Amino acid sequence: MQFDAELWQRTVFEALRPIDPEALFHVSLLEMDFREVEDHDLADFPASDLVAFVDDWLRNLDPDAGESMNEWEGGGVRLVLCAKGRGASWRGWGAMPTLSYLEPEIGDLHLASGTRRRLIDLSLDEAEHLASGELRVVGQGPSYQETFTTLADYMRQLGLKSVAEIPLEAITTYGSMLGLIGAPPDLANYDAGWRAVHRQPRES
Repeated sequence: MQFDAELWQRTVFEALRPIDPEALFHVSLLEMDFREVEDHDLADFPASDLVAFVDDWLRNLDPDAGESMNEWEGGGVRLVLCAKGRGASWRGWGAMPTLSYLEPEIGDLHLASGTRRRLIDLSLDEAEHLASGELRVVGQGPSYQETFTTLADYMRQLGLKSVAEIPLEAITTYGSMLGLIGAPPDLANYDAGWRAVHRQPRES
């Protein structure tokens, strides 16, 4: 079978998704060497061994001590990894994968029209309609319309036509404000906080 570099790379990326359960680090890959994989089967890639190795390495690092590098080999793959501590506002945010190449898993927006939309696929026009209330989300909290207004304003100011053009950090922040992803520790439950500030009762 012909070597599929993209498939092997995606396998490595997804294998590393569960690393760093305390969410203290950012990890990147400085090298990915697949020269020995021709003698190995992708289905036998030792993902659990890789995760155990990386977690043991990170467990012994100080997230405030700067960058650290390490090397791992297994299943015909050689990786050179680099780890550095997360900033204070990102530390402990388990919804944001530690591996820098992975996007967080963000839930869909369930629109009152019966359709679903991924946040990242929204156009500026759709964000504006959600901000105005012309479009609504099923189970929409009272903070949602204000969040969509902020999102649409942000896109207009930067001249963006799609949420996909926004930096990933901003997308995940808006996603957490809309309850589509676990919120970072300093944001907590945005909608609940919005209710408290605006003296809105909790929905039963």
